[in-house]
Amino acid sequence: MIKHVLIAAVITALLFGSGVLLFAVPVPIFFLFSISERKAAWVTTGLVFGSFLAAHYFGLIGLPDVAYLGYFLCVSVILGAGVLKRLSLLKLASMAIVLPWFAAWALFLILHWFNAGLLGSVNNYLQLTLDQTLQMQETMSALNATQINYVKENAGEIINFALWMMPVATLLFGALVVSVTLLLTRAFAKKAGGLRYFKNISEQKFPFWPVWLTIISGMAYFANIYSIQNQYVKFAALNGIVAAAGIYFVQGCFVIGYWLKEKKSPFLRLVVYGLIVAFLQVVGIGIIALGLSDQWIDFRKKRLSQTTI
Repeated sequence: MIKHVLIAAVITALLFGSGVLLFAVPVPIFFLFSISERKAAWVTTGLVFGSFLAAHYFGLIGLPDVAYLGYFLCVSVILGAGVLKRLSLLKLASMAIVLPWFAAWALFLILHWFNAGLLGSVNNYLQLTLDQTLQMQETMSALNATQINYVKENAGEIINFALWMMPVATLLFGALVVSVTLLLTRAFAKKAGGLRYFKNISEQKFPFWPVWLTIISGMAYFANIYSIQNQYVKFAALNGIVAAAGIYFVQGCFVIGYWLKEKKSPFLRLVVYGLIVAFLQVVGIGIIALGLSDQWIDFRKKRLSQTTI
């Protein structure tokens, strides 16, 4: 067990420090849960978190880094506990996305209530990120001078928009973390069979409530334009629309994944996934539309019925 704990702890710390592989931070600990190494998983969680607390005590890292790591560890533990209880895939993923997100925002609002200056820190971080992005664009000549000047002149509005959209942005970030963790861990733990009960992930289908979320959010958005004109209503509606779009995107990916699995061609999968990644901004709209239409048409129903029969 000690060997498993040390390896998982080191990999978790390296993933967290890598930046690029940040989305995979929960994988090592969740992997231990998935192969029934429950005790090793809990010990690894305590070891990693305790090490980062010690690093903060000695001034090596800041408290936000410890809190950020805590978010990923929460995702690992929730996924692991859910797998041990054999929760369904959608229920497990929903809990791992929503619970840490809710806890993080509750902590943020409590600290903001006590005037901890978090909102100002986030605003400064977004300003710094925007400045660095513009410097990079100028160096790479990706944007012309007119476009860069336009962004600089409207930097305040851009940052304000980003702040209002942070709730759904952090929710989608959590969805990405959970998705990457589930896919990678399922691949790594294939021999152990701990996640085999998920069966074919591409057969999953979301309930109908995201459609109602889209309708209500859309109505609220247009009512705000023509009548209410309140920024809280405006951004609540936008957050709802983007959240629903994220759900439809995932369901659209399920449909595409199911079709590709039926074709049984690794080369075709590589080509399709490569095109999606390369042209995500264009193809993404089509995938969202595919996921939304699947709520009514159910593109996989006929094939799944034949398989069941």
